[in-house]
Amino acid sequence: MEERRMEALRRVCTAPVPTLSAIAMMLNLDVKPDATLQQLVMAISKGVKDAEGRDHEETTLKVVESLTHPIQITQSSPLAQSVSLRRELKLDGVITGGKDSLSFISFTRQLEAAHRRGYPEHEIMDAVITAVSPELPLRRVLEASKLDLEGMKRLIFQFFREPSPAELFTQLTQGTQQLGESAAEFVMRMMDLRQRIKHSSHSAQYPASLVDQTFRQNVLTGLKDMEMRVGLQLCEGQTTCVL
Repeated sequence: MEERRMEALRRVCTAPVPTLSAIAMMLNLDVKPDATLQQLVMAISKGVKDAEGRDHEETTLKVVESLTHPIQITQSSPLAQSVSLRRELKLDGVITGGKDSLSFISFTRQLEAAHRRGYPEHEIMDAVITAVSPELPLRRVLEASKLDLEGMKRLIFQFFREPSPAELFTQLTQGTQQLGESAAEFVMRMMDLRQRIKHSSHSAQYPASLVDQTFRQNVLTGLKDMEMRVGLQLCEGQTTCVL
């Protein structure tokens, strides 16, 4: 039974908010309708740990069953009054710290898209936490902290070990095509630097107009292929041009 209880607690930590909200209601836990991911995880985990005797066994079985076969929430379900039917925000990818990890640029772009779609900050924060692998200490830090969304972004920025915006901007201004580097590879490298500066949490001192201007100038001066340099100058301003 102890093994099953531990399995329930492990699954609770990775379950989505709607599922946790439904489980909390099923267990008659005292949680608010707009409870955050952290609050739901703590309430359900406490409910499983505090149950005793037969209640303990039944509670654990309910949680395991609900997480194995997620509760269906429909318009006619009583749970629909308290659990939002809007599609839950989930970031595409997982921050693992490895080669297959969600990239910082993709991470920030998805947060911007969530803002545009009107998701409230607490739901975006929940999505940020669940996007971090449960195996990383960063996940536990985020769950235990009282950081706002900007604070979380700064912490994750540090986790990605991104150079500072000033360092990235210096790389952009000093960019030249390296020996053995093709013209396409050089342009792609400069484009990546441009995007990383724009998506940095601390890039307010580098307006997009300045970054774009610096990118254009240094791509044109850094290219060794004169023919391609002239071609880029001719296409500048067109929608199909990388400049």
